Amino acid sequence: MGEAWSVVAFCVYTFFFTREVVLKSWRLGPLFLMKKLSYLTWETTLLSHCYLIGKLFLPSHFPQHVRNKVYLICLSLNCIVVLAYWSLFSINPKLVDNDDYTGWDIEWATTLFSHGGNLIFLLGEGWLMRQSFHPPSLGWFLQVEVVFVTFYCCMQWACRQVTGQAVYGFLDAMSTTEVCTFYTLLGLISLCIKTVASVTLTSKAKVT
Repeated sequence: MGEAWSVVAFCVYTFFFTREVVLKSWRLGPLFLMKKLSYLTWETTLLSHCYLIGKLFLPSHFPQHVRNKVYLICLSLNCIVVLAYWSLFSINPKLVDNDDYTGWDIEWATTLFSHGGNLIFLLGEGWLMRQSFHPPSLGWFLQVEVVFVTFYCCMQWACRQVTGQAVYGFLDAMSTTEVCTFYTLLGLISLCIKTVASVTLTSKAKVT
């Protein structure tokens, strides 16, 4: 059951990532690829895809303790993506999505997957790993958040320098202080999600 779930998740991730990022980048060029991978949505999707590749095809190079850590990163980032996207979408869809959907087409399906469907697959992965989960140290949690916020800010800055556009238009309306506060909040939310997930999975492991 566990491996079957992961195989299905891998196939779904491969389909949407290949269609939305690989094939469109092949057609539209490297600038499109850079901007696409500057979105937290697709950075998260790529990382989750790599997690599944490691689990299914490189198990000897992807031991359980490493898998636990990568899983927590993927889960927290996916939660942030889903929370931020639908919160902003409910205020004004144009804040996060400029596409005009014609109905239940492949573009809308891609949006639903990248802002919700992927999280369902990851929650399933968490349920399957609950018996073998061992929590990382507090120091690891803090290091990951510093690296995450720094990397994400650098990607946003590099994309703006190359394309001349902010990845997220709503950031243009913010002052430097507000932008720094925004990214700090992202890091804190990510840390909270990792902590809650780690505690939950650890308690499940003890029960089972």
